[in-house]
Amino acid sequence: MEDYVALGRQFSQLSKDQNNIEQENFLLLLGENPYKTWEKLFDEYRTVILAEAGSGKTVEFRQQAQKLYDEGKPSFFIRIEDIESDFYNSFEVGDNATYQDWLASTEEAWFFLDSVDEAKLEHPRLFEKALDRFKKSIKDAELRAHIYISSRPYSWRPDEDRDLIEKLFFLTEERPDTDKNSKEAKKESALKVYKMLPLDYNQIQKFCTKRSVTDLEDFILEIKRNNLESLTERPFDLDGLISKWNDDKELGSRLGLFRYNIDKKLSDEHNSDRALRQPLNLEKAKRGARRLAAAVILSGKSGINIRDATSEKPGINADNVLWDWDLPEVESLLSRGIFNGIIYGAVRFRLRDTRELLAAQWFSEILESGNSRVIVESLFFRKHYGEDIISKRLRSILSWLILYDDNIQQRVIDNDPEIAIEGGDPSMLSKIQRKKILNDIVFRIKLRVEKGPVWQYQELARFAKKDLSDDVIELFNNNSDNDDIIFFLARLVLQSDMKDCIEPLMDIAVDLNREMFVRIVSIRAIMTCGSKQQKLRVWEEINDDSLEISRNLLAEFFDWIEYDDQFIELIFDSFNKLEPYNENKFNRLEPAIHRYIEKFQFDNNQEIKQFLTGLHTFLKQGPHITRRNCEVSKEYAWLLNPAIHFIERLIKIRNPLVFEDYAISILLMAPAIRLRNGAGVDDYKNSLVTLIPDWADLNDSLYWANIKQARSFRPSDRIIHIGHVSFNKHY
Repeated sequence: MEDYVALGRQFSQLSKDQNNIEQENFLLLLGENPYKTWEKLFDEYRTVILAEAGSGKTVEFRQQAQKLYDEGKPSFFIRIEDIESDFYNSFEVGDNATYQDWLASTEEAWFFLDSVDEAKLEHPRLFEKALDRFKKSIKDAELRAHIYISSRPYSWRPDEDRDLIEKLFFLTEERPDTDKNSKEAKKESALKVYKMLPLDYNQIQKFCTKRSVTDLEDFILEIKRNNLESLTERPFDLDGLISKWNDDKELGSRLGLFRYNIDKKLSDEHNSDRALRQPLNLEKAKRGARRLAAAVILSGKSGINIRDATSEKPGINADNVLWDWDLPEVESLLSRGIFNGIIYGAVRFRLRDTRELLAAQWFSEILESGNSRVIVESLFFRKHYGEDIISKRLRSILSWLILYDDNIQQRVIDNDPEIAIEGGDPSMLSKIQRKKILNDIVFRIKLRVEKGPVWQYQELARFAKKDLSDDVIELFNNNSDNDDIIFFLARLVLQSDMKDCIEPLMDIAVDLNREMFVRIVSIRAIMTCGSKQQKLRVWEEINDDSLEISRNLLAEFFDWIEYDDQFIELIFDSFNKLEPYNENKFNRLEPAIHRYIEKFQFDNNQEIKQFLTGLHTFLKQGPHITRRNCEVSKEYAWLLNPAIHFIERLIKIRNPLVFEDYAISILLMAPAIRLRNGAGVDDYKNSLVTLIPDWADLNDSLYWANIKQARSFRPSDRIIHIGHVSFNKHY
């Protein structure tokens, strides 16, 4: 696990109420749903983690199991497809001896079962059989077992699979909003389903730093310029981008990146000693990998057996598939980076996307070499009452194969065009085909046929290039009264940087009668792709027309605004109409302001003064929260930590504006944070307690200003003791 990067992965709970799924996933998209980390999930007893291919769910499961195991806790990582055949030898983290010791104890244990989709790929009922075997194996100890199950989203059946887990491992928990001592305390199932969230900006930066990305800022700009942001949300894709960038200082298509990544891992350039000991021609390695990938998928067996003393193994035999290879060549291929390490005499492809692309290339070669097209296509399509029925097992290969074969591409687009955006690289399709896919999805949304979660459209940016801008505008005009379609199209504009499509979104963003989620995504598209004048205009209209501005709507502006006087003025115009702070409502505004401050360019003192005096004005507005020598606006106390954050940055660069009265006044308010619970004060942790004493002049100025303020609050008393001015623990 030397390549593992601890990113603090985040998870958001999904509702078991299917009517809420679409709304929840929209909130996930906008970052409005509270998330949990692994530390919190370790307290759960029944947990399902849904994650896209390449998100790193297997690596995370194995790493977290290993982390707990290293801490001395009974912890196990097991592949679901291995449980049914030989449970006691299926531990990849932990071992049978540890497991038996746990059974005989009264301790709790953690089981990480990976993954539903791999199990179902081998056989539709293997998942059910494996869980049933697991149930029988842990016997009466299931109440002490923390069970975590991973799956790709499309393989998870919300009703059937939940019912199966409830049936086998049902456990109740008390609702947090009830009195535990009450006889009427309500209990519900402990099973919770979480979505693994994409990497955020900070995680991406951390990952890039750990991977030693050269010219990081240029790398990020190149990603944005080539519309490849979606390839930064998952560690596997990001790794491919980084490798390509470090070598070539440029990026290309998703197909190109995957092919590049395969070449790199098969060349084994990172381990030159092993490459010399086990030489293998790259072209031959690719042909062999394609044959193995096709054999794995066609057989439904994910393991690839290596030759050793073990007599019976459930996978395919590599030397049988590569019958015309020398044994050392087979061993050399299986040691390359596209496969994981040898476990119980077998290896696997590290990622299904790689396996599926290689298999698609193998089928393409078969067709090009003159083999029967009828036979090959019959593996993918079966006629049923005159209609093509697509093989579930081979469906994922088609996302790649349509890029290599025109006949198969046409059959897929005619029968089920969404296959094109489920994987592969739909940006490589012709404009005509991509337009057909776009119109088909819009048609399904209009008829309410498409009921899948919003986050299933993460591949939108891969097929909707700017050359579809005119078609998107036409769809805007023809469906202006359908918020679901507008939301879909706005996301398309956002992800594909369709600057020509911004104008239709301007009216939607300011329309008070629109659903809030449609307005928010429209603003995000405008602020991301629009011109400065468009950004200013939409914000001005919202300020002018709104009686009350949503805090979450306003948050959309902060990540994309420019640092000049026009935008700063708009910020404070919006604050005047902001909805009241509600501590029971998830709030995205304060984090957005902190991000804005963190990126603020402190090169113009006039703009610094404008922003800081504006904050000070709001913090001084009555009525006030008064605590002895501290007085802060009750309505705008939530701005205190952002103001402190801003001054903190000024102190770090020794900007003399911190000595101005408005800056000192804000610093004197800071101790009220420690005394005031509620009032919207966020949990930003400042470092003033060390920064101020290190700047003697500022420390002295603040001390005398503190005395002056204490005298104004106690005009009839003499200030003769330090306790009169340090009650709130000033610096």
